[in-house]
Amino acid sequence: KAWMAGAGLTNLRQLYDGQGDGDGGGAREGGGDSGRELAQLVGRLDRDGRQRFFTRFGVRTVADVPAVLMPKAIEYARELVVDAVATAAAVTTPAARPPLPQAVLTIGDEIGSAIVVDLKKLPADAVRDWLKHCGIGRVRELPMDRLPDAKAFLSMLVKEFGPAPVAAPAADPYS
Repeated sequence: KAWMAGAGLTNLRQLYDGQGDGDGGGAREGGGDSGRELAQLVGRLDRDGRQRFFTRFGVRTVADVPAVLMPKAIEYARELVVDAVATAAAVTTPAARPPLPQAVLTIGDEIGSAIVVDLKKLPADAVRDWLKHCGIGRVRELPMDRLPDAKAFLSMLVKEFGPAPVAAPAADPYS
């Protein structure tokens, strides 16, 4: 809720207004394609990057950027995106992985069900360790590229801990 309250607002109606009215989308104040490009760039930024962008141009939404400042705004947004990508690439190690992008292919229900069967054999602490090791909050969020590592770690935990105790955990980590 706090993140949503602090997120920048984008007036999509104003941004895409006039898209099919014959002017090619370029006659409105937002600059047409420039406005869409800027919205896409700002959308790729994290919360801090968006806040820096909005503060620099003194606006609350991408649609509020004046047409005169649009080229500078696009240039600055591109710099922020490049910096964010470079920072993420420098920080990425096996121990500290960045958050998953939304477009990552995750495991299906069949694989998830098989993993849940093994997870139910473990105590709650071991399940939390497995989720932390995988960098996820729920089993179905596991990306396909991390599946072999996740299965190997899970089999090690099953061998180490054996069957789970009778008491059920307070939160349902299997959802």
